[in-house]
Amino acid sequence: MTDGLTVQRLSENGEGKCQKYSRIGPLTLVPFQQDLELTLENIKAACKTHFCTELECDVLAGERGPSYTDISQIKNWKVLHVRFVESLVLPTITKKQPFHQSEPLRGSPRKSVSHIPPKSVSVAKSSVVPSISLSQMLKLGKVIAPEVDIVTLKLEEFSLTNMEWLNPVEVKISLQRKPFAEGAFREAYMAKSIAGLPKGNYVLKKYKESEKEGIEMLFGSIEAHTRKSVQLNALTRNFAQNMAMEVPALEFGQTFSYNKVYFSSLNNEHVTLESHLEGTFKKYINNTGEMCVAPDDVSEISHKAETCSLHLC
Repeated sequence: MTDGLTVQRLSENGEGKCQKYSRIGPLTLVPFQQDLELTLENIKAACKTHFCTELECDVLAGERGPSYTDISQIKNWKVLHVRFVESLVLPTITKKQPFHQSEPLRGSPRKSVSHIPPKSVSVAKSSVVPSISLSQMLKLGKVIAPEVDIVTLKLEEFSLTNMEWLNPVEVKISLQRKPFAEGAFREAYMAKSIAGLPKGNYVLKKYKESEKEGIEMLFGSIEAHTRKSVQLNALTRNFAQNMAMEVPALEFGQTFSYNKVYFSSLNNEHVTLESHLEGTFKKYINNTGEMCVAPDDVSEISHKAETCSLHLC
């Protein structure tokens, strides 16, 4: 059984005229091992462990600061205010500042059976952030928009075994706002897995606005075209896998491998998601299944690409 400290997490930087730190989340009960000495360093270590961060912990007098530098300055033990920063140099608190020696703890802090922080405390070296140039300062007068969005998708996988769509699986990714590549019908956006998928880079593809009308005329809807493309990818992937197992390598050579492609929707648009392939891209066949290389450049791999090409019907 361990004792706990009630903690309110605050933002890294102050905001507004009063430079007030904003609250992040509700009050939290941070486990504190009962046999540990109640020091500022041990409180910081407990908070870092509980919030799972390597950032430096700063214990504040309140939502407007300043920072505590000694345990004796803490008077109110009902709520401890903390923030996490890369590194900081804490100001020296003198006797002239409005702090008082802490009173003895009245009663024991609340009980908790949560994770016990380690007894060893490692204190990071403080450093001053180097000053920035005038041009950089002027840029901060304008809002600097983030380059990525955090989005939640419900991925659907097509099962060839049962010839049906499996139940959606919810995942979370960080998605670049600008495409890094494009084809005739779709744009490709780089994404990174946050939750629900193996860690790594992924590619989200969505249709160009200029091409949607033509696709709807041919296939009835964007959803129908997207689902068919995922279904045929599953078929081609299965075909290549079986071919690699059954055909001797000396007879046919190395076969293609295909990433699994998922169907999903984002902001009412139908999209696909697949693992990102590193390397240089070279196109061997076009969307109609015809080889798109010059006659002199037709190679074995061009014929293999044509063999494994399936078209939407």
